[in-house]
Amino acid sequence: MRIGMFADSYLPDINGVVTSIVTLKRALENDGHEVFIITTHPSLIHTSYEDRILRLPGIEVKQMYGYVATAPLHFKAYSIVKEMKLDIIHVHTEFGAGIFGHFCGKMLKLPIVSTYHTTYEDYTHYVNVFNSKTVDVIAKKTIERISRLYGASCEAIIAPSQKTKDMLLRYNIQRPIFIVPTGLDLERFDPHLSDPARLKEIRDLANAKENEKVILFVGRIAKEKSIDFVIDGFRYIKERGLPVKFLIVGGGPEMETLVEKVDFMNLKDTVVFVGKKPAEQVPAFYHASDAFVSASLTETQGMTYIEALASQLPVFARPDDVLTDLIEEGKTGYFFRSPKEFAQRVEEWLKIDVQRQQQMRQDARKQVDI
Repeated sequence: MRIGMFADSYLPDINGVVTSIVTLKRALENDGHEVFIITTHPSLIHTSYEDRILRLPGIEVKQMYGYVATAPLHFKAYSIVKEMKLDIIHVHTEFGAGIFGHFCGKMLKLPIVSTYHTTYEDYTHYVNVFNSKTVDVIAKKTIERISRLYGASCEAIIAPSQKTKDMLLRYNIQRPIFIVPTGLDLERFDPHLSDPARLKEIRDLANAKENEKVILFVGRIAKEKSIDFVIDGFRYIKERGLPVKFLIVGGGPEMETLVEKVDFMNLKDTVVFVGKKPAEQVPAFYHASDAFVSASLTETQGMTYIEALASQLPVFARPDDVLTDLIEEGKTGYFFRSPKEFAQRVEEWLKIDVQRQQQMRQDARKQVDI
């Protein structure tokens, strides 16, 4: 088949949606299908098409971590899509390029499948700048209506988890919804693949001494990731004198705010930001660490949790439906509900003997092995 994938972001961007698309594209091409990417790039008027990647003009929104907003209609791009002679359209966003995908599907009378990657109702703070309850309610209702509208024009909808499917059913979407978790290439997270010298460099970046543990976060530095929640926990960790550093890998709109928070809380020697890193460098940061943490409650699948487990790291997280089959309390990680409880769970983890810690690392990898 000739498949057109419509998404608001693609390589060289790095995020969960891009990872999902790249993985799916590779698998489909290995099965003999032809895949075309229709995405965006920051340009006011220029449309580019090269190597089966069509990039629509758009405006970069800095406060949304470089998200490129594009118009729903592109007549020049439509003529290029028409020449692709697609058999099916796979939409990966409900906005921008996704709306254009629905337009192309309708005009070319093609079947449309949609993957719902993002719980947009958890991202309304980007438009609710004054933190108004009324605006928040309106934004959430708008998201629900848009999801229902475009869902109705799809032959089927793919949800990466039961949590996402339940949300779509709550929106009263009537089309068939199939749970298909995003595939991941877990082999690259094998700790044996990393250079020991590089791992030492990373631990030096974290200012970690030989007797200290490094707890890692990887992802977008944004409000919905609740990194401030974890930083608050490190205040208690420091007060208890626990030998632990917090290493944060990623960039995003909350970076400046969180750096100021760490400075204000006198945690600069404990919490270290290293910025955004290329995808090929990320596994080494997992391998240089001793555990992973995320307080996010907005994940549709929890891909960084899976990457951490594949890297043999126990995971600290807040209870969430997407983690039900990933974290076993005291075996592959720990749950916490408050910053203070996070510090308590870290202390509990530190007290177990070396043999038990090693067993947790092995159990973590087994949890995601197929």
